[in-house]
Amino acid sequence: MIPDLETLRNMDLKAVTAQLLTRKDLLAQVVVSAVALCILGFLVKYYLTERQQYSQQNSQLNSKTGTIQAYEDNQKTLQKFLDEIPKELEDEEQFSSHIADFASRTNVSIISFSPGMKSSGEFYRTSTAHVSVRASTYKDFLNFIKMLEGSPFALRIDSCEMSASMDNTSDREIQALMAISTVGIKK
Repeated sequence: MIPDLETLRNMDLKAVTAQLLTRKDLLAQVVVSAVALCILGFLVKYYLTERQQYSQQNSQLNSKTGTIQAYEDNQKTLQKFLDEIPKELEDEEQFSSHIADFASRTNVSIISFSPGMKSSGEFYRTSTAHVSVRASTYKDFLNFIKMLEGSPFALRIDSCEMSASMDNTSDREIQALMAISTVGIKK
């Protein structure tokens, strides 16, 4: 039976001490109990300290894991973006054949095709061609432009100088001198 607080306050400590000194077995039990309580207190404190350190380390690891996951997600997003960028036409033969194909499908004649300069930056490279074309109608010329713009390859029109024939017919012949580039992204 565990005594209540009032009983513990009214206890005569001198009488308890005298009784403990006369009974060595009881004294040994009290000492062992006191040592056990001290050890138990130490173990609880040690456990709480270790648990707190473990929680801090776990939080740090979770934070690092989140950073790593964000990095991996960003890498996937970047790769997806790079994969969706239209591909460049890598050599002059591909470049000229695609432009010739677009011209033939839109009733545009290529008067001249001359490869221009190639340039390269830290993240890109370009190859430019100067193309002179002739179209019998403005509509045919616009269709040619639309094909260039809608190409599955990375093509851009850098410049375009147009002129029209001066006869009095409703469909004037269109001539244009164009700088067309293919652009590639360095990965």
